[in-house]
Amino acid sequence: MTALMGMIRKELKVSFTTPVAYIVFFLFALLVSMLFWGQLREFERMVQKMRHISDPEMLAQLNFNDIILAEVFVNIQVVYIFLIPILTMRMLAEEKKQRTMELLMTTPITPATVLFGKYIAMLVILLCLCMLLMVYPIILTWYGTNSMVQVSVIDWRTTTLGIAGVFLSGMMFSALGFVFSSITENQIVSALLTFFTLLLLWFIGGTSMNIHGWLADVLTFLSPLSHVKNFAKGIFHVGDVAYYLSITGILLFLTHRMVEGQRWG
Repeated sequence: MTALMGMIRKELKVSFTTPVAYIVFFLFALLVSMLFWGQLREFERMVQKMRHISDPEMLAQLNFNDIILAEVFVNIQVVYIFLIPILTMRMLAEEKKQRTMELLMTTPITPATVLFGKYIAMLVILLCLCMLLMVYPIILTWYGTNSMVQVSVIDWRTTTLGIAGVFLSGMMFSALGFVFSSITENQIVSALLTFFTLLLLWFIGGTSMNIHGWLADVLTFLSPLSHVKNFAKGIFHVGDVAYYLSITGILLFLTHRMVEGQRWG
């Protein structure tokens, strides 16, 4: 446990004493703010349209969570496609390039300790990103009003589930980045492999909407997009949690085997 905590502290110190983490935080906040602003304008456009056609019933049914936050949570997957590779590319590849992996492998620290120490540190960074998302529902709570029904515009249960889905998808994407970081010492190669694989997963989700039959069901299940949509809508399915946890477990197992193989190699 001491070795694990030491590895976590080391990784967090490296992450927060270099500009990479802060650049990622800035880009994440900027891109998500743009998504939020775009959906806010779309909501405003829909309100104006309902008022123009004098349809108070439809106006009362407009929901901040569905139109604004749910869309933001789903589209954060696109932001992840660009930022997760940047965060994970150095985790193992840098150790190999600087020849410090061999040093770690000759110490009493096990490969599992090295892997999970680095991965938990990555989850801490991911948790910080998810905490930034709390800003947007808080803004809507403070300044948003629903004059038709005079109730809170934010369903916090749905919002919390949406952020949980964002965290789980980031957890799986990070595990994928670790796999590629473990097979190469070139950080750029690791980042590109992670980027294109995540992009492929995104396209799989889009493709499943345009086909029918059993193939559509298979592609829908494989796509993280379909699972995060349920969380964004406030729908909790054990299958969605099992999907993220099982895929993450498989990817971490593959990474561990790669690190273990390098130890004996």
